[in-house]
Amino acid sequence: MWFELKADIFSASNLEDLRKLINDLCYKHKYNFFVDIDQIKDDSILDKFYSENNEIIAKFYESYINDSPKNVKIVSDIEGDFNLSEAIIYVEEKFELILENDKYDGEFVDCLLKEFKGKSKKINWFKQNNWFKYVNGNGGTGIINTLEQKISHFGNNKFLKCFVLVDSDLEYPQTDNLKRKTLIDFCDINNIPIHILYKREIENYLPLEVFEEINPSNSFVKTYISKLDDIQRDFIDIEKGMQKTRSNWGSNKQEVLKLYGNLSDDEFISLRNGLSSEFANFKRDYPQHFRIATQVGLIEITKHQLNATSELQDLLENISSKL
Repeated sequence: MWFELKADIFSASNLEDLRKLINDLCYKHKYNFFVDIDQIKDDSILDKFYSENNEIIAKFYESYINDSPKNVKIVSDIEGDFNLSEAIIYVEEKFELILENDKYDGEFVDCLLKEFKGKSKKINWFKQNNWFKYVNGNGGTGIINTLEQKISHFGNNKFLKCFVLVDSDLEYPQTDNLKRKTLIDFCDINNIPIHILYKREIENYLPLEVFEEINPSNSFVKTYISKLDDIQRDFIDIEKGMQKTRSNWGSNKQEVLKLYGNLSDDEFISLRNGLSSEFANFKRDYPQHFRIATQVGLIEITKHQLNATSELQDLLENISSKL
């Protein structure tokens, strides 16, 4: 992200706030910023800044002119995205990754940051400097309320620095995710970037070699590994399983039954109970298996995904582009 500091804010009356903003921008090169030095009427004000900061201003001036960046926030007391005092608030705010559960889903994100280091440099840099944090959205249905509270705190959405990451909760492949439509619409209206996972839940991204180690003798694990195809693994409820026998599924679940139509009755029954009994606390303990997942395994578990073969790498790039 780039900031452009317009010439109108460079005045003696703004000196204290200018120093604050530029110091914050320069600290460990948190953000790139452009100052059109030639447009400042009284350029002696630049002498009031730290010499190191002026060196950075000159460096970014050249970069901005040469690269013509697109994602630029305008800071101006006349017309822009932020006035000077607002820009100080915005720069100080941490970037927040909104998750259904920050602690448990954070295991998955930590795994991505560890295994796809090339795609995660900026995120890891922000995280290392305490400029980036995971935030608990209180479940998929609670995220809108979480975001509304943040908007209410500031009085508008212009100070939001966040990205929403949620499960699809889909039971079978679908072009449109109606379960998330309300959340998607809310994020669109408020200019909040969001990623709906392709698979049903984060749990479905655990590589097969790690999944099998949970309990190789468990009937659900054996059928999941040896009998299900990639698409079936994408949308099965790993925690609760199918929950019913095939004959007890209602007529409104025909698409789900069709997805698993190739399984024998015994194989279907073996998937009935899921893996909740393998853990004292499934939501807490299962995600910890991502700690031993590898990049190779993560690529393998996603390479078949329609229009999303590089979903995890693209997700990291998308988040990084918002920092």
